[in-house]
Amino acid sequence: MTAMRSRIGRMAASAVVLGTVAVASAGCGGGSSGAGKKLDPSGLVKLGDEVAAGKTTTCPVPYRMDKAARSAGLTGHAALMRDKDAVSADTEKGADPAAPVAKTHGVVVYCNYTIGAQETDLTTVATRTDDPASGKDPALSMTLPLIASRAHLPSSQLEAYYAKCLAAKPGTPVLTPSGNVAVVTLPATSGNILLMVDVVDDDAGHIALPAKSVAPLARSLAEQARW
Repeated sequence: MTAMRSRIGRMAASAVVLGTVAVASAGCGGGSSGAGKKLDPSGLVKLGDEVAAGKTTTCPVPYRMDKAARSAGLTGHAALMRDKDAVSADTEKGADPAAPVAKTHGVVVYCNYTIGAQETDLTTVATRTDDPASGKDPALSMTLPLIASRAHLPSSQLEAYYAKCLAAKPGTPVLTPSGNVAVVTLPATSGNILLMVDVVDDDAGHIALPAKSVAPLARSLAEQARW
């Protein structure tokens, strides 16, 4: 399961194609006002380095999935997945210099949970510097290959979704057409930060949670993000 899940750092080939979308949409405006206190990308970078070094096996961002699930009207036990790869990180240290996480001095932290029997993966991305090839929001551009993969989003729909994310105010979830993935931009002191919530679907494209619960779940988790 988790060990086989797609990671941003393993999708460089897709990023080459999707980077065209990022540049083409670079003129779209993003919200300037945020919900809650602004977060420092450097704080998440430090936490991600600790995860990558094996210093912690718990999610470094204190997400309360149980609380978020209840606020979204969901029942069932919610907790971090019992898997050795439930928490991992892509960091600048040891990365290929050409990799987006290195070029933006950023980090990607993965924390995988379950709500009842439903796997729900959280990907928190932070970038500290701009990458001209990544368009207006490097964190979002870096995450596009993973979004497209998990939401089964064809390139014909990707540019429109990217533009919606750029236009959304921080703290506002943007659902993919598939309904199982939501992206929330988080207010940052500098650089860019986002949370991607992936309610993992089965081979038939079905999820065990009500579709209407995905956006409220993402909103609640975004409000919890702090470090």
